[in-house]
Amino acid sequence: MVLAIASLTLIIILVSILLLLRKIGTSSLPQEKGHIALAGIGSNVVVYRDSVGVPYIEARSDSDAYFALGFVHAQDRLFQMEVYRRLGEGRLSEIFGERTLDIDLLFRTLRFTELADSLYQTVSPISRDLLNWYCRGVNAYIETTKALPAEFTMLEFHPREWTPRDCLIVARLMAWDLNLAWWTKPVFGEIYNKLGPDKASVLIPLFSDRQNLKLPQRNRKGTYTSLERFIEINSEAYSFLEGSKSPDGIGSNNWVISPTRTGMGYPILCNDPHLAFSLPARWYLVSIASPTVHVIGVSIPGAPGIVIGRNDRIAWGMTNVMADDADFYEVQPDSANPDSFQYDGKLLAFANKVDTIEIKDKPAYVFIKREAEQGPVVSDVLSNSYKMSSLHSQSSEDSGIVALRWSAYWPSDEIRAIYLLNTANNYEEFLAALKNFGAPAQNFVFADVNGNIGFKAAGNIPLRKYPLPFLPQAGNNSKLVWESFIPFELLPQNLNPAGGFYATANNKTIPENFPYYLTNLYEASSRIDRINSFIASHDTMNLGLSKTLQLDYYSEYMVELSRKILAACDSENFSPKELVYLRNFDGNIIAKSTAASILNATFVELIRDVFEPELGTSLYRKYVLIGNVPTRMLDAYINDPRLVGKLYGADNGDSLLNFKTAESFNNALQSLRQRFGADPINWTWGRLHTLELKHPLSSNSVIKRLYDLGPYERGGNSTTLNNGEFSLDDPYEMTIGPSMRMIVDLGRQGAYFSLPGGECGQLLSLHYSDLMNDYLRGDVRFFPTRIPLGEEMNRLELIPLQ
Repeated sequence: MVLAIASLTLIIILVSILLLLRKIGTSSLPQEKGHIALAGIGSNVVVYRDSVGVPYIEARSDSDAYFALGFVHAQDRLFQMEVYRRLGEGRLSEIFGERTLDIDLLFRTLRFTELADSLYQTVSPISRDLLNWYCRGVNAYIETTKALPAEFTMLEFHPREWTPRDCLIVARLMAWDLNLAWWTKPVFGEIYNKLGPDKASVLIPLFSDRQNLKLPQRNRKGTYTSLERFIEINSEAYSFLEGSKSPDGIGSNNWVISPTRTGMGYPILCNDPHLAFSLPARWYLVSIASPTVHVIGVSIPGAPGIVIGRNDRIAWGMTNVMADDADFYEVQPDSANPDSFQYDGKLLAFANKVDTIEIKDKPAYVFIKREAEQGPVVSDVLSNSYKMSSLHSQSSEDSGIVALRWSAYWPSDEIRAIYLLNTANNYEEFLAALKNFGAPAQNFVFADVNGNIGFKAAGNIPLRKYPLPFLPQAGNNSKLVWESFIPFELLPQNLNPAGGFYATANNKTIPENFPYYLTNLYEASSRIDRINSFIASHDTMNLGLSKTLQLDYYSEYMVELSRKILAACDSENFSPKELVYLRNFDGNIIAKSTAASILNATFVELIRDVFEPELGTSLYRKYVLIGNVPTRMLDAYINDPRLVGKLYGADNGDSLLNFKTAESFNNALQSLRQRFGADPINWTWGRLHTLELKHPLSSNSVIKRLYDLGPYERGGNSTTLNNGEFSLDDPYEMTIGPSMRMIVDLGRQGAYFSLPGGECGQLLSLHYSDLMNDYLRGDVRFFPTRIPLGEEMNRLELIPLQ
């Protein structure tokens, strides 16, 4: 009876909220037909919408085109834009209350607002124009809309005007999102400090390449105590926005194939960036046509330009370089004057600034943020209780003082780079555009209508001249502080490779004799090896095969793991009936596969069984926070079991690994039986591995029921091209995968795209989730560069206000 009453009450609440949302939501839906008179526009602009709500902007000037881009972004994604700018500004608590205070403190300490203000002073005149034109369009929507999206009503606030600073914050957030050093440096440093250089050499990728440059072991407990909270709050920020604890192994695939291999007379270019899933989607698909610009592709709501796409002459795509673009420095305070620190034998004063975070329904939080010679003092992001003090205290005596130096703090002009990409005609202009691109460092692939294909790495990657750059550094010596970047001309590039194709998948793209350190954070080679072998094995790579490759679930990594499990079970005389699934495993991590579940469950158990005993539980959980490091190291152990012996100080590495592998396999079988029952036919990977797209407000159970999409059964894992990454610390929910898919045939004006969700972020829009089924099936839909007459669904004209 009580349950029935509770259920009825919940139904009444849901219906009431749904009726309220319908009333609010329908009035705020984007106007797609007729005309709107707006201030700030120079001449009439037509915005066509196709059947899935993708806007096609046709304008008589660049200024009006980018005004219209800002307008349609705001129409469809204003709340998403608002959340991202507030995240970077450290102003979430104004609308969400005390629960986001730590996240605000983090981004205030990182000084994103000051960074954006500084960038605006250094960007080119064309970038300033683009930013201002775009912001006028966003603000025109805010000023004229009949009703704001429902989230603004729920949270009881009205957005302020959009500014160029906000665009630059949103753009730099992407750089922070793809920066992995905020996690790796503290964790690698703690490993080095706790276990020493010998064991660190088999836990930290590429460490062994520099063993002749060993640093003395030192007690740096305070440093890692300070940075532990920094890591935790970064994870909280990811969890708040995307429902995942970390960026895990953020990556991407791209490849470009020359006409000699396509059989079509033109190149094919493919790209699928792997990012944490969000709702609405990260990307916004749009076409822009003006006297200068004629481009289609994906944009970032909140910033001007097409980030990935094509124009009439060229196409381009990106993957993350995985660059090590940040350093942590242990600053030594003066014992007599804690407001000063030691640097090159001198005492320098911290640059202190009092800041205030406004909190909804609570008193403001006042704190001091400090800056040292190397950068912001990020160790000040501690768990100082808001209720204990209204003035942030300095770091406690048992905690170190640590400053962050990040390449994205340096001036760069990504807005100009994107604009020049949007208007480039050839490889030379493509390279000229990328000289302006600083953060995040990316691997760009290129193709043009003349049949040329190419590749270029671009971005500000620190030029370091000291040993073991993947550890925190001493902060009292300027010799350990980088001041410049690896020259653009020396970063890898390739035009018309002899093999007729080029691919990147967050792999090592530099030759063995490359004189500079880029990173030690490359992904496992499984994806890039699969791309190269698949393309090389086909004399002709047409559109169909390119689509097949994007959806590929084959994992050589899991094939090797399967072989290792079978060998280990033989050596341990352990032969459960479930081994038959591994003997018949075809290498494909598909949703209907029982073998895929067994292998992934064993993989999780083996990672834990190998690394946790030496690291300890706390350090292990940080070590697996971004999964590509333990994934790579386990692969190295399987190929060379002596490394396991070195980790454990034992001579029998092979026997030790066999024992752990068989034990992990047994534990995996037990966990699957407990979850799904005794019959392995019920252990399919899709039942275990699901995708759910989560709205930023879905911590509220009612909002979750209304807004979230899924769960959907999915295949893949971090080692498959069709990425289906999950957290090693909290398996098996899929948290990272293709944030969009793009295939470009340069012989046809347009491109094929797929997005997880829809164009519009408003729940009651027809375009909230109408692209989701295509995405789940793996279908890519063709979008022409310019919509043909008669195929447009809606026509909206933006006209100057008289």
